[in-house]
Amino acid sequence: MVARLVVELRKMKTAAKIVGGVILVAVLAWTGTLLYWHFTLRSAIEAQGGPNQMAARVTLRSAGCRSLPYVIRSLDRDPKSSWQWEFLYRLLLSTSTQEDFPADLETGEILNFLEGCFVDPEPTPAKEAAWRKKVQAWWEDSGSGYHQWWRVWSSSCRLGTRRPFRE
Repeated sequence: MVARLVVELRKMKTAAKIVGGVILVAVLAWTGTLLYWHFTLRSAIEAQGGPNQMAARVTLRSAGCRSLPYVIRSLDRDPKSSWQWEFLYRLLLSTSTQEDFPADLETGEILNFLEGCFVDPEPTPAKEAAWRKKVQAWWEDSGSGYHQWWRVWSSSCRLGTRRPFRE
């Protein structure tokens, strides 16, 4: 009886090691993906206004909802730049599905607001500061509905499919 318990205990140790290894590999893969997107998106934001600006925008666009927090944070870092308004508008529009259109009330409101920001013929520093404040308040209140930071494997956190992003 004791010999039988020893054999079963060895099998359990082996199974526990295998399960532990699988969990460790999964955690390392998730962490690697998180860090990859963090550094990729940070670099793409910093490249705006430089010679690689178009390639950086393609990167931001392909990242989908993962790029939202980075673009919104960039509003304060580069207040004279206006690329963020149209980019946010087009990104939010592309993350809505056909079934969700016309957009739900909240998404429709922020889309209309962002469209007004990038088509305004006379943006003033005071207007732009108010726009930044409104978008950041919206993001704090509703951002988790559009992107969950832990879902690094998906470019479409809010909805299952994406509409084509058009420039």
